[in-house]
Amino acid sequence: MFRALTIAVASSLAIGGCGVSQNGPSMGFDADTAKVILAVDVVNASCDTIMIGLGRQDGAEYTGLRHVMVKGPGTSLLKPMVMNFGPGEYHITQVSCGNRKYQTIIGRQYTHLASISFKHSYASFRVSPLALHDIGLIRFHLIDGNQVKVDRGELPNETREAVRRQHPQDFPKLISTPAVIDPDTNPEKMTASVTPQAPLTFTTFRVRRR
Repeated sequence: MFRALTIAVASSLAIGGCGVSQNGPSMGFDADTAKVILAVDVVNASCDTIMIGLGRQDGAEYTGLRHVMVKGPGTSLLKPMVMNFGPGEYHITQVSCGNRKYQTIIGRQYTHLASISFKHSYASFRVSPLALHDIGLIRFHLIDGNQVKVDRGELPNETREAVRRQHPQDFPKLISTPAVIDPDTNPEKMTASVTPQAPLTFTTFRVRRR
């Protein structure tokens, strides 16, 4: 069920046109909305698509807000996702790496009726009004197939240059607000789930003429 939900979200985002928009898909269109450069990579894995789950802390858990494709058709570190955010703190709660053969998921989601929550945060960042935020490149390293390590590096120069070209009016407002990597490394959190992609099946029907 969990895997099916994740794939369904990925499909809806790809079909619905939420890949790359120079205005960015939104998590707030208020007068104080800011923009965030979302650069995430999964190291040691072949990813045709990378999606991240974004959430807000709610007590001991994190309420899911939306999933965003940061690598896929039309997106890459050379054409990055730049997304609108309302001011506040946000958490990266899940990462999904997909290719034709495998689906690799870091971070388990829980569904409660119409809401989605997560037990863990991998990195967090805080958004200030009206600015363009460089939170760095968040890297998820896969070790021995399913063990996970998370760190943050500098945003590649090519990515910054791409953002400068795509957002010339906002680029002068660029500020460095590095994401904070969550220090918790318990085994449940730092293990990836790797499963084969379900093959597509097609059913044909023959209509008998009278």
